[in-house]
Amino acid sequence: MEYSNILLTGCVPLLLAACAASPPQRLSNVAAAPPTCAQIAASRAGIEEQRQEALEEQANAWKALVPLVAAAKLAQSSADLRAAEHRLAELDSRARRIGCGTAG
Repeated sequence: MEYSNILLTGCVPLLLAACAASPPQRLSNVAAAPPTCAQIAASRAGIEEQRQEALEEQANAWKALVPLVAAAKLAQSSADLRAAEHRLAELDSRARRIGCGTAG
């Protein structure tokens, strides 16, 4: 149960970040005067900058998941540890009841 809570809690910020991203700008289809070479160059420079930022975000996207995976594994291993310690305590208790020597 802890694993799913951590996974859900971690995914919500990622989904919100994805929704908050600005939509790509589109060129207008409205008939207008043809752009000048300087306007095209300026637009191209801006779009190239956006492209570079997108490539960097894409390359770094995995870093957002590492803490979530680590937290999920930590929660699962903690639950497994508690369960194993509980089973060991039960076995030790049984061993004492029937007069066995020290189990551990």
